[in-house]
Amino acid sequence: MDKNDIATAASILLSIISIYNKKSIFTALFLPQILSHKYIHMKKNKSTIKIFGLSLLVSLVSVPSLLRALDLGVMKPAATLKYFSEKKVAFKDTIIRSGGRSMRFVCTGNDTMPVMFFIHGSPGAWSDYRDYLTDSNLLKNYYMISADRPGYNGSIGEGVATLQEQSNTLQGMFRLRRNNKPVIVVGHSYGGAVSVKFTIDNRDRISNLIMISPCLAPDVEQNIHWKRTLQKLSQTAVGEYITPAFLKKSTKEMQPLPDEVRKMEKDYALLTVPILEIHGTWDMMAPYGNLTYIEKSFPNSRVHTITFKNKNHKIVYTMPKVMIGLMMKELGEHAAEIPVNQLADNH
Repeated sequence: MDKNDIATAASILLSIISIYNKKSIFTALFLPQILSHKYIHMKKNKSTIKIFGLSLLVSLVSVPSLLRALDLGVMKPAATLKYFSEKKVAFKDTIIRSGGRSMRFVCTGNDTMPVMFFIHGSPGAWSDYRDYLTDSNLLKNYYMISADRPGYNGSIGEGVATLQEQSNTLQGMFRLRRNNKPVIVVGHSYGGAVSVKFTIDNRDRISNLIMISPCLAPDVEQNIHWKRTLQKLSQTAVGEYITPAFLKKSTKEMQPLPDEVRKMEKDYALLTVPILEIHGTWDMMAPYGNLTYIEKSFPNSRVHTITFKNKNHKIVYTMPKVMIGLMMKELGEHAAEIPVNQLADNH
């Protein structure tokens, strides 16, 4: 066996391990091909071809399992109860009719205080913000509500394709607040675009808009070619087979996003609320060009942008304490010292 054979055999093992550990789709889907990238030039001997073929087969067989394993962030009611019980945080887990659909909302905090409303990305779940819903500083100062957007986790049914439909389904949030104090809206990734539409639709009831790694700039989103290619592949016959329902819903809402944002741009001038946008420079899912777009797009809002060097799309999950500190500083609340040693730029 030559080095191609050894590399490909190793990739088979890694693919199998990834199935059982449920860690990474990339290991199973791409690594066999990456490690054996010289297969086009390899000797066409039977052992090499068999090993590469087996590698590819293992890769394809493992894809459905791994894609479904990506849905790890969701929390069903029993897991939600266990999580908040361990954190010793009181919560409310409710499903209400909103926008003609059954929508799940999870709430924590002081219901006499202003609402902080969290909107997750694509795909995602309310539990993407669980570290925020159990933060001691936020619990004292806000009544926090995190939604499962339509089609995800507890908000069962089909996903929706337009930003207007997304906004409509989230209106039920207002029925959960216990006062008329203004609402702070927080959106991540695709939830950033939804948060803009939601804020436009409810601008008389919202005091602040906060976006973390948002997918908003239409030209930037349109030109993420690898993402567009994967979306198209997911709609082929093979793609339909290996792609789980939650990623099909993601494709349904992400594909039309550039055009959806272009339709919304005419309403940007209606917004006067302060906007905070936080972004990492190594974000492949929502490239850094989104920050520049946001800085220029809201003529009647005070836009404050914060950049993190060498950070990716996951800062909302990997740096919750930093995000919370920056959010509270923006909102003028007292918080513990903000660990911003990785901060690159603050406009």
